[in-house]
Amino acid sequence: MNRKIALITDVDNTLYDWFNIWHSCFTAMLEQTIQISGVQREVLLRDFQQVFRKHRTSEYSFVLEESEVLKSLFGDEIRERLDPAIQAFRLARNESLQLYSGVKEGLEKLKDNDVKIIAYTESLQYYTLARLKTLGIDSVIDTLYSPPDSESKLIEIKSKRIDTPLTVKTIPKNELKPNPHILRTILEENELEPDQCLYLGDSEMKDIQMANDVGVFSVLASYGALHFESRPDDYNLLRAVSHWSDADILREKTLKETKMHAQPDYVAESFADILPFFIRGDE
Repeated sequence: MNRKIALITDVDNTLYDWFNIWHSCFTAMLEQTIQISGVQREVLLRDFQQVFRKHRTSEYSFVLEESEVLKSLFGDEIRERLDPAIQAFRLARNESLQLYSGVKEGLEKLKDNDVKIIAYTESLQYYTLARLKTLGIDSVIDTLYSPPDSESKLIEIKSKRIDTPLTVKTIPKNELKPNPHILRTILEENELEPDQCLYLGDSEMKDIQMANDVGVFSVLASYGALHFESRPDDYNLLRAVSHWSDADILREKTLKETKMHAQPDYVAESFADILPFFIRGDE
């Protein structure tokens, strides 16, 4: 096999454990909100889902302020009254935001060996950039491809751009994986051929199928999908408040039925497993 000169990588559940970050932050905020407000858990979950669906993200920063049931209780004092829930969210975020083992060292080694590193995610730009910078890997990633932020309040309050050396490319809004067209565009814009690249991702039906469709060497980050089997109750909480519309859920169901068996060219049990495809043993 030819030595690869470019890594195209998914971000969430591939570079870091997005699911654990989300679950830790959301549950910390939820439990504090229940304690302060006295609102039943199921009522809050339904209300939060409506906010998440409106903004098409399960990470919307102002879900408490836009919750109808909480606005009816606290009015203009909502942020002040629920400040303990906000602080619990922030503390959980700081404690849970961690790279998978070997990711930072691996990316730095690839960078030192002149490997082009490209990140491609469905997550919104602001959250992705903030995490990459906090984790200290924005300086080793060359380009980030992600959809635009659609949250008016987030843009208003966080309007100052994150200071980062990486190049940010905006992909069309609502373009979801598997999307061979986007991947081909990434190759073209970076003057890369499919056989020069390795694509790393945690989803067979999204990442692996897409890479296979384009002819890019596909590697499944098996370490990033463990929560589906090991934490089913926690994953069900995410599903209960998911921002996905009924059409999104139908699309996901169809993908699972038709593309679940997409086979990767290689399975990585850790990030370090991909390094030999770029770096010879004597380097």
